[in-house]
Amino acid sequence: MRLLFIAAGLLMSEGLVAETVKLKNGSVLKGVIVEMNQTDLVIDTAEMGRVTVKRYTIQNISDDASTGSTGTVINVNNSNQVEQKNEQTNSQVNTQTMQGGKDQEEPRRWRQGLQGRFLISQESARFKQKSETLDFPKNYSGLDWDLIGFRSESWWAVYLNLVTQSVTRDSVDYSLSGTSIRLDWNAFKNVNGDTLSLVYFGIAVGTGYLETETTDTAGRKLSYELSGTRTSLRLGYDYFWGQYWGLSAFASISGTALEGATYKIDGVAATDTVAQEEISVNASSFGLGLLYNFDL
Repeated sequence: MRLLFIAAGLLMSEGLVAETVKLKNGSVLKGVIVEMNQTDLVIDTAEMGRVTVKRYTIQNISDDASTGSTGTVINVNNSNQVEQKNEQTNSQVNTQTMQGGKDQEEPRRWRQGLQGRFLISQESARFKQKSETLDFPKNYSGLDWDLIGFRSESWWAVYLNLVTQSVTRDSVDYSLSGTSIRLDWNAFKNVNGDTLSLVYFGIAVGTGYLETETTDTAGRKLSYELSGTRTSLRLGYDYFWGQYWGLSAFASISGTALEGATYKIDGVAATDTVAQEEISVNASSFGLGLLYNFDL
């Protein structure tokens, strides 16, 4: 730094010597240097008068004698900027090292993707046929499976849901099942490092089934099946511990209007017509399991 000021003083003391300031953008200024400090350089030129330029824009300064020979050349570099860039680079490297060497250029965030949930569930159901309460088992267990779904980057997601619940009582197998499409509202999404979590609300519409099956004394399988429209409301919570896996829990209520019972013997319909029965099923359920996820 002192060399620059001494050189500038020597140049100014030579009355017949003009200084040439070459800028990094290729421009050239010729004249007498009036002042040069840590940030600026002031030069008197014949064409433009007094001009002030920033130090970091200067490539070098030279003094050209009247004989045409080239004298002293002083290179000026922006050491402050170089140090600043090095500090920023080192800071980024150190930060990444402290975080386990992972690439932190883009932190974890919610993205659109394909997602599903595989949950063990328990369901409590109440059956009614007009004014009569039917004596079906009330508690069922099985699977609640969001087979595949699409989650947007914003608030909504849609899933294909499969439910199958069963119980055995007095040598009779009872099963409740359904297939539906559910639209979810992702209400509360949170990002904490590499982990993500959300609370969602969903409404589903599809088809529900009730089936009973038993074996008579002759070894024949006797069964009947009812089907109808199934609707449900769902509240759930997801916690992603990595990119592909996580934990999921839910609670829901559903209603199914069943009608048109089909009787079967060994899997073959026993009559040509469907017996007209109307049964409503109101149920509540909860479940816990794994979720799987693939960001797009």
